[in-house]
Amino acid sequence: MSERFNILWQGYLDNQLTTTELEAFIRELQATESPVPEALLQLLENYSGESLLSAEREEILFNNIITREKQLRKKSVPLYKRPLIRAAAVILLLAAVGGGWLLRQQLALPSPVNKPVAMVTDKAVLTLADGSQVPLDSAGEQTIWQQQTAIRQQSGQLQYQATTHNAPVAFNVLSTPRGGQYKLVLPDGSKVWLNASSSLRFPTAFTGKEREVILKGEGYFEIAAQPQQPFTVKTGETTISVLGTAFNIKAYENEPAQQTTLLSGSIKVSNGHEQVILQPGKMAAITNNNISIRNADTTEVAAWRNGQLSFGGADIKSILRDVERWYNVDVIYTGTIPDRRFGGLMDKQVPLPVILEFLNENGIHATLKGRTVTVTP
Repeated sequence: MSERFNILWQGYLDNQLTTTELEAFIRELQATESPVPEALLQLLENYSGESLLSAEREEILFNNIITREKQLRKKSVPLYKRPLIRAAAVILLLAAVGGGWLLRQQLALPSPVNKPVAMVTDKAVLTLADGSQVPLDSAGEQTIWQQQTAIRQQSGQLQYQATTHNAPVAFNVLSTPRGGQYKLVLPDGSKVWLNASSSLRFPTAFTGKEREVILKGEGYFEIAAQPQQPFTVKTGETTISVLGTAFNIKAYENEPAQQTTLLSGSIKVSNGHEQVILQPGKMAAITNNNISIRNADTTEVAAWRNGQLSFGGADIKSILRDVERWYNVDVIYTGTIPDRRFGGLMDKQVPLPVILEFLNENGIHATLKGRTVTVTP
């Protein structure tokens, strides 16, 4: 490993390379005899800084590793003997929590012993007011008529459109299973993204003084501005009142706190005996019927909408609750699990075995059998 490469890599981690230095770093990555993989792993292991790579520079690094790996593939080197495979299959980014990681899968991995566990996809079930159910996925295209309301499914999205102003109002429920997500355009043009294992109850038309929906699980909302008709989201005993804004609500029953994060605009969060007004970049967390306000990384909070799970210093059980919902598996624990925290982003294209391998390499022993993940000390 050359001293020059060490200096360039350290500068890359600290986001301090000039354009010329970055080009030199890329040439090092592309060099045939360059010992880049070992250098990456060793320097990542020893790195003590707190800064993350910028998205642009991380993308450059990743793409060059992929290019180099494709060149090696032509030489028919066995998969796990190719030195770049680990760097390309899982790019590791250090975070301030002491070992945060960004997992990005773009290379084919060997077939695991277990039956492959499907990753999160666009799928849901629409339950109409009469109790009939319509399965939805990313490929289907159809128009469902519910009295004078047209419900159009196309490209993983469901959109409501009333054909008359006096169309009868009915209440429908859109539900996503574990391993599923779906986008909904409400009759007023507001957009809702439902995360896995979630549901939204809503009317086919908003005709009253306010627009009201009921959420279970997690949803990201972009509300069409209609000041004369406020928008309200109810989650259990909590009410979020909106005029026109973008926000995320995470209200799963198995989470220790219900979290409402504001990305833009202004919302009011109330739980019956207390209420707060949120400003952009703030999160209202409700625990034991108490509301606390904290700063939030809005990019991390809404990352799931773009196909990523974000772990901002999360403990292992919090991470694996998200894994349960995304991969439709059950997680069981035996013994005392280490209190480890992780930070970073995980792409939804990462197969579950890769995640478990990462955990095992970092002191969390996890095995997959069927659809059950067992975690042991």
